[in-house]
Amino acid sequence: MFEIICNGRGVYRSDKYPNPQSRVVDLNHLNLPEGAEVWVVVHAVLGKTKESWEHVIYSRGSSDTAVYRVTGTIWSVSVRLEN
Repeated sequence: MFEIICNGRGVYRSDKYPNPQSRVVDLNHLNLPEGAEVWVVVHAVLGKTKESWEHVIYSRGSSDTAVYRVTGTIWSVSVRLEN
């Protein structure tokens, strides 16, 4: 599962799902403040938690998409921004 963090607080948490699957979250539905700093934290079931070190700035009018790729195992997780 993963969590979206906005300005240091969790604003969304996904359900548990097996690898390799993906999820899409439209940040416009989360009522985030303009210019907020956003990133993800990944929680491997029975394993490690990994926070992305790459953060993005939220802009409601932007057509940009932030894609984070998670790889690894429950004991060694990597999270990186793809674009």
